Amino acid sequence: MQHHTPDFYHAAIKVTFPNSWNIRKPEVCGAHSPVFLVDTPDGTQVCKFNDPSIVMHNRTVSNLMQMYDIPTPQTKVHAYMDSWFETYPYCPDKTLHEYITKAQITSDQIFDAYKQAIDIQHKISQIPPIEFRPQSGRYFADIFKTCMRWNMKRIMADAYALAAKHMSQYGEAKLLHNDIHAKNILIDDKFNVTRIIDLDAIAVCNDDFSVLQTFRSYPLNNYGEYMDYYEDTMGRKLNRNVIMGTLKFLRMVRSQRRKLDAMFWHGEYPGPQR
Repeated sequence: MQHHTPDFYHAAIKVTFPNSWNIRKPEVCGAHSPVFLVDTPDGTQVCKFNDPSIVMHNRTVSNLMQMYDIPTPQTKVHAYMDSWFETYPYCPDKTLHEYITKAQITSDQIFDAYKQAIDIQHKISQIPPIEFRPQSGRYFADIFKTCMRWNMKRIMADAYALAAKHMSQYGEAKLLHNDIHAKNILIDDKFNVTRIIDLDAIAVCNDDFSVLQTFRSYPLNNYGEYMDYYEDTMGRKLNRNVIMGTLKFLRMVRSQRRKLDAMFWHGEYPGPQR
């Protein structure tokens, strides 16, 4: 996906919502895709620009999640010149990340939010993988490769994607959200989870990789308790040695990885921060 100036994105949004106003970036932004909020006569909309394959993947995911009554955004697809983007109604609830950074939540409440996210993850994993038939991006490693190629030299993106493929595609395949991150969990003022966002991350993989992805940004230290709840909810065992061993390795090499990313990164947005 080619990056453009803010004026280009604003023009694309105005074509789609001609009577809109107040185009702005959200308080919490993602690491890769340009995201904007815009006020329209029908309410505030989220506009997320992406590679066309990801936009179409997310539409397939959105339709499937709606069929199974899973609280995720319901997207629509738009194109403007050489760019594609998805839109969906804005949810005013804050992200868990916002509560954490503003010290407005306790550790017990944080863990309870993650347990609710696991409950939603369980519902996603019960969808038969055969029902998930996107045109591209069926496996998370494919999504990961596409995202990395936007902002990084192909050789590094492919190396990261190959590692993700080996870690995510062994064992039993399930449809899972592979980025249960505090920025992707929306909660109300009673600390109830109301929505899981970032449809890019929903794809086929194994439980171990999905949990590993969560732990890379997990704000607490009760990994064992998290995995206990995950196993009890899912009714499946995790390979804890693989998860914790890989997590330790990733943390050990993170500083070196950031140096490599700085050498090879060429996009508008910074490299991975987790």
